Amino acid sequence: MPGTSQVVFSAFHSLADPKLHGWASLRGQIKSVSDFAERAAQPRTSPLAAGIRPDLATVQAGVWRLLAPNKRELGRSASVYSSFNVARGHVVRLQSLAAELDSTPVIGPAPGTHGFYITLGDLIVMTNGRWYGAASASSEAAAAAILALGAATVATGVRSPLPVRKGAHGALPGTTKALSW
Repeated sequence: MPGTSQVVFSAFHSLADPKLHGWASLRGQIKSVSDFAERAAQPRTSPLAAGIRPDLATVQAGVWRLLAPNKRELGRSASVYSSFNVARGHVVRLQSLAAELDSTPVIGPAPGTHGFYITLGDLIVMTNGRWYGAASASSEAAAAAILALGAATVATGVRSPLPVRKGAHGALPGTTKALSW
């Protein structure tokens, strides 16, 4: 691939953010067709991992995505992170251990769909960003994702998603605020 892959970070306004639900939907599909549930990591700094039941509308969260030079998503984090520093630190660590990453194929939720997840030891660290139409395409994508992660440029900042528009004229609610993640 000419150019350089990059890892970008996306922050969400809350755990109830609809864009985060899209990320969680794909992750849920992967969980339902694999042993992912027993192997997925919970970030140690997550309020949920600490047993605290936060107000979902106020907790901020983020994920990372691995993008090819053409901006196509090659993979995404398997976990939601409670802070940018934790997410970025995890990516940098994964890059240093890229030679130890392994892929596991999964069959998708619909006939003819295939995906993967990437592990470091017994810990799932990355998933596919979309479903593939052939097992061979999924396998090639997993191998490419591992190689790209090892050589990717890691962003030094966060991409906040566009605010969710409400109302007929696209007016934003008065409670929308800047994200500190």
